[in-house]
Amino acid sequence: MKIRDMHAQISGDDTVYDMPSGGVEILADDGETLICVSFGRDGEIDISSGGSCKHRGVVLDKTLIIIPRATNSIVLKREAYK
Repeated sequence: MKIRDMHAQISGDDTVYDMPSGGVEILADDGETLICVSFGRDGEIDISSGGSCKHRGVVLDKTLIIIPRATNSIVLKREAYK
C-alpha cells in the first residue's frame, strides 16, 4: 500500500510513500496519536481515536463523532474534552 500527501499534490508534489503496515497514525501537535487508520484488503477502513492528546491548544476527547456529508464523504471529529 502507498500513501501521498493530498495537499502537496495540489502544489505539484506527487511523491508517493510506501506504507507496508497497511496503516498510518496521524499525530496531534503534542506528538500523541490523533487518529489511527488501518486499511483492510476488502476496502474496509478501520479508524480509532488513539488516546488523549492536545491539538491546536485543545485537549481532545477520545470519542469520535461521525458527520455524514454525502454517500462517499464523512467528517470525523474529536471534540474538546469536558
